[in-house]
Amino acid sequence: MITSDAEIDDIASFHRLLLDSNELAGSLEAVIYSSSTFHWAGDPTANPPVPASNWAGNDVFQNIINGTGPQGAGGGYAAVVDNLRKNDRRYPSVKHLDSLIKVGNIAYRGEMQKDTEGSNLIKAALLDNDPRPLYLPVWGGTNTIAAALRSIENEYKGTKQWKAVQNRVIAKARLNIILDQDETYKDYIAPHWPKLNVVVNRDQFWTIAYRNYRYTGGRGDARVPQPIEDAYFGPAFVDRLRVGPLMKTYPVSSDAAALGAAGYPDTSEFLSEGDSPSYLGLVPNGLRSWEDPTWGGWGGRFTKHSANTWTDFPSYLRNTSQKYDARNYNQEPDRVRDTSPYSDSYDVAYPQARWIPALQEELAAKSEWQSKSYADANHPPTVDAAGGRTDITVRPGQQVKLQGHVSDPDGDKVTTTWWQYREAGTYPGVIDIARPSSAKTTFTVPRNAKRGQTIHMILEVKDRADKPFTRYLRIVATVR
Repeated sequence: MITSDAEIDDIASFHRLLLDSNELAGSLEAVIYSSSTFHWAGDPTANPPVPASNWAGNDVFQNIINGTGPQGAGGGYAAVVDNLRKNDRRYPSVKHLDSLIKVGNIAYRGEMQKDTEGSNLIKAALLDNDPRPLYLPVWGGTNTIAAALRSIENEYKGTKQWKAVQNRVIAKARLNIILDQDETYKDYIAPHWPKLNVVVNRDQFWTIAYRNYRYTGGRGDARVPQPIEDAYFGPAFVDRLRVGPLMKTYPVSSDAAALGAAGYPDTSEFLSEGDSPSYLGLVPNGLRSWEDPTWGGWGGRFTKHSANTWTDFPSYLRNTSQKYDARNYNQEPDRVRDTSPYSDSYDVAYPQARWIPALQEELAAKSEWQSKSYADANHPPTVDAAGGRTDITVRPGQQVKLQGHVSDPDGDKVTTTWWQYREAGTYPGVIDIARPSSAKTTFTVPRNAKRGQTIHMILEVKDRADKPFTRYLRIVATVR
């Protein structure tokens, strides 16, 4: 269940979400309008009345689905769903998607005192008997989620059921917060629900956010390496995305400029999808990053801050007085880092930036599904572990066999590459892979590896197409 303040970058993320809805079939249950410190709808009935602040309206996502209003001017999802289903029959119907759009707490920044359609839906999901975890990607403020939790606390605290209800919610909820865009996480959720499972992404999301941040490092110094910026965010690449009735209205910088947003150039370059990482880690691409936020994947990589909280910027969580202020990051030493092949100065960006080529190429490939037949379009390869074992135990000095079974539905040739995700594992050294470009290879566990340490080996499979797809196999080897 996604909550969103419907900012222009959320509109871009929603376009991607619709093209990814096949991957989330059976799991996506709501997209809920919510407010943030930047956007709210206002409340003319309040005393005194609350004016709106940069609110896009309560019909933005419905317009994109149905091909109505300015956001659906090209025809929207409704115009392409039949062809999308030719490429993957799991794409949901327009009616089903429409039923997922709800209104939560939107009156003002941080408003969490009212029970709304959106907060009640989250509350019901947290209390139902569905055994699956409930993932809550947060594209704006956490206030609608806070309203749901507040309502649960008000109803059950002090009763005999409270402990059981509290434990059920803690076991079920999984928040993934982008930036932390209002006061309600630090003021209410963290102190009242301290055992809730939460990822706070304060830094890495900038690598696919607004250009003046992702490229110049204006916040967090999370700069994208220039080769990646030029290849995947420039006007030439964006032209490959903005095709078809749905993606015609995928917003770019010129759209922000037309809306009067300061600092955005009037160009056709990539604008922002800063909120997309909150759900991209759930796409079943083989990286299994939802199993542990420290493993890393399309949604970034995070360090464990407490028993149930992960972040890319621990000092933000240590400082309880710092709220939704993204400045003064540059000198902080404890940000999550990955070794970059481009430059050491980019390492705080690289846990997310390393996946940008695959993410952007996939979006371009899926954009073609709007109009191309299955025979003419490209589709993702598949890769599985030999014997189905993705978690193995190893001994120091042991030679370990790695083998992936790879196929491509279009008959395309594929490129296979094994690599060690060193930062995701707990063994600190570098592992030599015998034949990294072969799907079948070996590595030797170093003799200095200690009991309990982990080694993460990734098989990256990319089909050879004009707009390629990339899939992965992650083998986690634990030293015994």
